Amino acid sequence: DLVFGHITHFHSPDLGQHERERFLCPAGKMPGYHAGTMLIRREAFLSVGLFNPRYQAGEFLDWYSRAKEKRVREVILPDVVMKRRIHSSNLGILKRNTQTDNTDADYVRVLKAALDRRRKNNGQCETP
Repeated sequence: DLVFGHITHFHSPDLGQHERERFLCPAGKMPGYHAGTMLIRREAFLSVGLFNPRYQAGEFLDWYSRAKEKRVREVILPDVVMKRRIHSSNLGILKRNTQTDNTDADYVRVLKAALDRRRKNNGQCETP
């Protein structure tokens, strides 16, 4: 129902040495549990529900935790299907440590929502 691929990261050629040292860029390929690497059947996606617009960050983490709870079948391919460019205009970099950065709070809300669902279901995932 759900397929992921791997992801690689690279620094944008326009970055200076200082920015290259400042912005984390993982080496090699890694499993891409990321909306940008995901291919999913429409029925499976709709069974989980839409991305929650309440979150500025963590919307995919929230969606993926709901997919896991619903036991959506998944596989990850060994192929690299996404190359992520690290540049000075990445939203995570621009918003980091600003008044509008709700990233940490959103991740806490996502975790709390997942725990609340688990408590409601007595720790059980839904059956497919």
